[in-house]
Amino acid sequence: MHTTETLLRRCYGRLPLQPNEINKIPFKEQLPLQLKNSVSGKSEKGVDLSCLQEMAVLFACMKTNDFKEAKCSQEIETYNKCHKEHTERKKLAKQREESGQIVMSHDARNLTTKQLNQLLSKHPQFNEKL
Repeated sequence: MHTTETLLRRCYGRLPLQPNEINKIPFKEQLPLQLKNSVSGKSEKGVDLSCLQEMAVLFACMKTNDFKEAKCSQEIETYNKCHKEHTERKKLAKQREESGQIVMSHDARNLTTKQLNQLLSKHPQFNEKL
């Protein structure tokens, strides 16, 4: 036990808390525990990854057949079908966003920043600055 404590102090600078010590730590509020009335749109500029599995299968087929498209027609067809479905889904999502329609789901990560700002404007936080 003593060697474990010595090793933990050397690695982490202190020992982990015991279950009975957790309630003794006072809570210090660094920022107010309130939501802001808007969110920024910085995180939406992500990379759109779709049909990766189909593309990998297509490239593997092309490599084994010396890049002859005639021998990989089935893989090309499945990739084109996947890409077409993806563009249709993306177009529908864009139309839904432009119309202002908010589709609620079990996962809030699917909402865009515009939709989140609409929801937050319906339920504003009254922030009092001290």
